[in-house]
Amino acid sequence: MRVFAALLALGLLASSAAAASKVKKLINRLGPATGADQTRVITALGAADSDEDEAAAALIAVFDVRKAPPRHSAAVVAALGRLKDKRAVVPLTDAWDYLNTLRLRMELPAHLQVLRASVVESLGLIGDRRALPVLLSALEDPDGLVVQRACAALGRMREKKAVPYIMELLGGGGDTAQSAYEALGEIGDTRALGVLERGLKSEDLFLRAQAAYALAKLGEKAGDKVLEKLLGGDPRGSKSGILAAYYLARLDSNRGLDYLVNLLEKKGSPLRAAAAEALGKSGNQKAALSLAEQFDSPDRDLKLMIVRALGRLGGKRAVYQLYKAVEDPDRTVADSARAALADLGEWAD
Repeated sequence: MRVFAALLALGLLASSAAAASKVKKLINRLGPATGADQTRVITALGAADSDEDEAAAALIAVFDVRKAPPRHSAAVVAALGRLKDKRAVVPLTDAWDYLNTLRLRMELPAHLQVLRASVVESLGLIGDRRALPVLLSALEDPDGLVVQRACAALGRMREKKAVPYIMELLGGGGDTAQSAYEALGEIGDTRALGVLERGLKSEDLFLRAQAAYALAKLGEKAGDKVLEKLLGGDPRGSKSGILAAYYLARLDSNRGLDYLVNLLEKKGSPLRAAAAEALGKSGNQKAALSLAEQFDSPDRDLKLMIVRALGRLGGKRAVYQLYKAVEDPDRTVADSARAALADLGEWAD
């Protein structure tokens, strides 16, 4: 028993040393890297082990939203969110204040609008309550993407203080309503039951699915039943069915996963790429094998979506397929695979 414990300890030390070595190599690449390679290094550092302090320190040291190229800043913001290092709260909040000052002076170009939303998302991933004033104020932002990211952030933090404000966003429909429904489900506050139950009666099938998911997260069986009913009996599938299946897959339901896999495998279906996207976003590791098996499709758009989905899911099967995809003759597919590997902390030349 003692021998086994000693071997286990040695194995963990070796693993930790290997992770530290990988981070040091990436940090050494960071200085001389430029353009797309620099972005990949930053992204890979964001996927470092959360116990590895050097990755966050290196990224904070090079983060300067005022002077750095927008692509560089966007990559650093996303990486700091993934690392969840609380030291990043202050520089991210400073970046938010700076971007808001710019917004008062001028109409922000698209890349800076997206960067504001990314800052909100990363603050939510870190989950430090010092960021709450930013996240709560972001619910009233004129930029819909910022509002959506704020909903997701507060949902992830299960911030009950945000519930009344998030409920007010349900009437607008579209992506904002979807983010609000999902956030209410994650927070799990019973004050939302009334508005969620009303959502089940909506004539809009997408809103009905969103309300059903939130109710299912609150433990209400009616939500699961509505999601399963929305899958329908149409063998060709539907966009509302894909949304319902995506939610069921997030709830770890095999029925939702099977629906999406069947659509993915249906040759000639216009919904294959949408099914691949839903499988990737579901976070359900069981989907990686099915996605990898469909990679040889002649449909370039489907291949690109499969690469992105595998990058979201991660795991050994996904990484194996992504390294194969780096050899794809289509340069765009190969570059997307490299970017997806960087998302997972891997490096492919």
